[in-house]
Amino acid sequence: MREKYKGIKWIRDTFFGRILHSLAYSLQYPESPADEEGRLLSSEATLLRFIIALQARIGDLKSSPFTVACHVEVIEMIDPQSSAQSSTKIPAHYGHSAWKSRSKPTNTEAERVLGHLYRRALAFPLMGGKVPPSLIKTKDAYCSDQCAEIISLPYIMASVDAFLKGGSGRSVTITCLTMAIKDKDQLEFCDNCERLVNDYINTREGLKIIDLASKTKYTSHGSQVMEIDEIMALGLRVQATETR
Repeated sequence: MREKYKGIKWIRDTFFGRILHSLAYSLQYPESPADEEGRLLSSEATLLRFIIALQARIGDLKSSPFTVACHVEVIEMIDPQSSAQSSTKIPAHYGHSAWKSRSKPTNTEAERVLGHLYRRALAFPLMGGKVPPSLIKTKDAYCSDQCAEIISLPYIMASVDAFLKGGSGRSVTITCLTMAIKDKDQLEFCDNCERLVNDYINTREGLKIIDLASKTKYTSHGSQVMEIDEIMALGLRVQATETR
């Protein structure tokens, strides 16, 4: 629906499709893709497919309004009351960073504000109700809601919480891989993402989140770089290359 605000277009027809693209893609591809022989693709290959789809929607990635994309996936669900890993399936989810302020077409002021509000609405309950004191400062302000993880991790947590609360001693392991859209470098959690992840694990006993770029595992007992045997046991086939 087109509306006008103070003589300019307030929210354009393309706005909601743009901010909800990662959600639509996640609903269409809830499971990690496999090759012709049925073997699951690596996290890098899975995320690259999403980036290609994003390119098809927005065009030339050299001028992409998004800088990074990420893929989050539940890789392990353990119930000590059962002899086998849980058969419950939690769909994977994808995300991308916030629209860059100088990208063309530029956002209207209403689109810019609503885009941030959408992202913060997802992050708010995960951060224990803690929101940065200034919601939106200026067009060029670095906002803590800009990260791709903000619109990917929240969508799987309701299912994760339901499983963890279903019995004592249960555990869930989530992997997260973030990649630069332009040069495809893998990116470690930034300070904002690390703060968000710590808020997650400190309020959920049995939850583990692995940053695949840094091979760091976050649990309620702290964070640590994973050993090679643990990496191999979980089948994590990624190599860290860059930090944000």
